Amino acid sequence: MKQAYIKLHIAVFLFGLTAILGKVISLQALPLVQWRLLITCVSILCIPAIFKKLKQVSKKELWQYAGIGVVVSLHWLTFYGAIKVSNVSLTLCCLAS
Repeated sequence: MKQAYIKLHIAVFLFGLTAILGKVISLQALPLVQWRLLITCVSILCIPAIFKKLKQVSKKELWQYAGIGVVVSLHWLTFYGAIKVSNVSLTLCCLAS
């Protein structure tokens, strides 16, 4: 139970920090998400073990992962868009609900 509370507090801290950084960064939501995804993709491809496993993924799984990526990027786009339009606390309350 204690470990679950620790994980919950870490998640809340990371969401809050992400929201505050999203507010402070002067980019609009779309370029912010594009840069975030670019940095993530480059970072993942630089890890040799992950790069080798990606070569073994079938076409069907690749399309499934691409679909998941689109959904996640839409989530981040709406998240950062809400931060730019509103404020951090209101956006996090909406995310939590």
